[in-house]
Amino acid sequence: MFESVKQMSDAVKPAAGAVNADLLLLVVPHRAQPWLTEERGHRGSGNASGLGLYINRIDRMRRADMGESAVGYLGL
Repeated sequence: MFESVKQMSDAVKPAAGAVNADLLLLVVPHRAQPWLTEERGHRGSGNASGLGLYINRIDRMRRADMGESAVGYLGL
């Protein structure tokens, strides 16, 4: 099977390109520690498995590369 998400996405790129796909959604079993990287470190603790969404409407996040900021974030 595939050892990484990159290997998997590289394997489906030709088929996605053939149908002019704008978006690719991979739903795969995965178990790992949540790890959302931010400017001052990361957020996340515990373990997660499967697919889920975390919506934060409180914390201000900033994109260091573009200088944009907004309140909240959506984490997968």
